[in-house]
Amino acid sequence: MKDGTHIVLIGLNFSLERQEGDKNFWIELLPLLAAEIRRITVFSLKDHPVPVEEKTIGGCRVVINYLPPRLIQIGERKKKRLIKRGDGFPAAWGVVEKFLSGKKITAELKRLAREDPYQCIHLMDNMGLTNRIIARAADTGVSVSAMAYQGKNRLVYNNYLRLSYRHPKLTVVPYSESFAEELIRIGIPPERIRQIRWGVAVGEGNRPPAEAGRHRSWFSIPSGKTLYLWAGYIQQIRRKEFLLAYRCARRALEKGLDGVFFFAFKSEEMAEEFYRYHHPGRGIHIQVTTVEEFRILKRIADVFYSPFCREDIIIAPPLTWLEVMSLGKPVVTTAAGGAGEIIDNGKTGFIARGEDDLLAGLFKIRGRYPEMARDCRKIIEDKYNIAKTAERYLDLFRRRG
Repeated sequence: MKDGTHIVLIGLNFSLERQEGDKNFWIELLPLLAAEIRRITVFSLKDHPVPVEEKTIGGCRVVINYLPPRLIQIGERKKKRLIKRGDGFPAAWGVVEKFLSGKKITAELKRLAREDPYQCIHLMDNMGLTNRIIARAADTGVSVSAMAYQGKNRLVYNNYLRLSYRHPKLTVVPYSESFAEELIRIGIPPERIRQIRWGVAVGEGNRPPAEAGRHRSWFSIPSGKTLYLWAGYIQQIRRKEFLLAYRCARRALEKGLDGVFFFAFKSEEMAEEFYRYHHPGRGIHIQVTTVEEFRILKRIADVFYSPFCREDIIIAPPLTWLEVMSLGKPVVTTAAGGAGEIIDNGKTGFIARGEDDLLAGLFKIRGRYPEMARDCRKIIEDKYNIAKTAERYLDLFRRRG
């Protein structure tokens, strides 16, 4: 039954249009939250043609306020961003942008409180020091998402996280158990941590891909060959991850693997140099894909291929993993933190240690992926069902009100 709760969501680059990447989680979650509460107000740090969008979802009033950033163009294409990505610590301009947004956001929150009082605030992204600014100014409960741990310079990165999350009024919501444990290690009190896995819709994985043969032909992928899909649609992916994946794919094909590798890029992350690796005749496709094309690729792929170079990161796991596994596709990856929360070797994929082991995993999974489909769908149904995720968020918001 719908109650009178009014919640506020704050984040970067959010809109109601389906996007390329992690924001899709909140787009899919919103209608489930809206079914139970009266109003959702979103403050999105994003350039947008109109300052405010409003619509009714399931009887809930949803209002999105777009706040133009001062220093960075978050919503515009970032040319060759994949090449320029660092190793996890937020770019200096991004940290400054979030801090400068704090005053603007708190002013908007005060205005909204006079217009239509809200019961809780949730930050969909880690806004750095702005988390503390909002928590200090708020008269309601405040919670903040913690997606993944990416700090190479652990001393600097851990201090940044401590400053971001260590405030007595903040509840921190990590997506993975591994990140929850890391937050405790760096000094966040466990009583202020509430782990909630993110999730995806389930059920579609039981339907076979429509016209799979035609779609393979569309992408010039021969039928009968195992299709390994790699994607630059994951927050943790960087240039060196792509080069590792490409190098192992090429070695596997040279050793006789009867498969095809498709490397799918977002348009803004496809660097000119990557085109030289595109060799369809050798079984390697490297292309820019639209959101719709990537949706089709996820359905027709046999295996999702997603290695990382470092083991000291902690992944969420990536939303794209959840999407492909809900369709019955296993994942071949490396031993990054958190991977073992969803990958059970031989059942839902393979976790490799080192390049030789990764190469072996590509061969091992080739003939076994059909029998893994049931286990992949089951773990999503049991642990990453977005309907269950919505229930946990609603419980969090009501308790924080």
